[in-house]
Amino acid sequence: MNDREARSADAGKHNRDGRPRIMLVTSSRIAYRSLFGKPGVRTFGAWVFYLSLDRPFEISVNGHPAYREHIALVPPYAPHRVATPDRELVQILIESETVDGDPALPDLIATPARRRETHTRLLDGFERPLRAPEAFDLHFFGHALPARALDPRIARAIGKINASHAGNLSAEACAADAGLSFSRFTHLFSSQTQTTFRRLRAWKRARGLMPMVGGANSLVDVALDAGYADSTHFSHSIRQFYGYTPRDIFAGSRRLAVVAQWPASAAVT
Repeated sequence: MNDREARSADAGKHNRDGRPRIMLVTSSRIAYRSLFGKPGVRTFGAWVFYLSLDRPFEISVNGHPAYREHIALVPPYAPHRVATPDRELVQILIESETVDGDPALPDLIATPARRRETHTRLLDGFERPLRAPEAFDLHFFGHALPARALDPRIARAIGKINASHAGNLSAEACAADAGLSFSRFTHLFSSQTQTTFRRLRAWKRARGLMPMVGGANSLVDVALDAGYADSTHFSHSIRQFYGYTPRDIFAGSRRLAVVAQWPASAAVT
């Protein structure tokens, strides 16, 4: 690629205001500024901040009346719809099992002044390179978010889910590894994570799609790499979480720069 082609390719990853279209992915956080169309109902398994780049967007959560805002926070597994008059939107996802989110995260937008402060800080984070994945919270929020204290056996099971992209990992296998009965393990898992093993596993599998959206692999290869048995299951699951089909996601991500950073601590030991 010559210098002219390189400049052209780089320009393609920016919007008309010169802001980069970028996605930063770590084992527990995702931040991206990208094109945003008209998705259906979304149900992320993570806390998600939505931030406008210009005009306020419209959002409805859990079937409640829609409202307009420049920044909004949606809890994990809450069905919601988002529509923006602009072509782009910022989204920041915080994995629910990694943070003590109630009331720490909602407090970030508790008042108009806090909403403005958080909105500005999160947007400013995209203007600077993220030096290390473990510095994500300091980089975007200015401080470490309060971590959830997990039972080591549950933390290990979640680590296995993350490492395998949830392929064929079963609750039975994790229970055996933890030295617990199946019923005790699933009860403890739900009390620690506020969701079921199956639901969290399904979300992690769908989340595994995100680092792949900037690649050139076929959707069939992506589905297999993400741990899906067939394209039908892949398409249904992705649409359930993201509100888009995999094909729509990849089509809208052609000019998105994906930076995937996985810290060594994410590995299962």
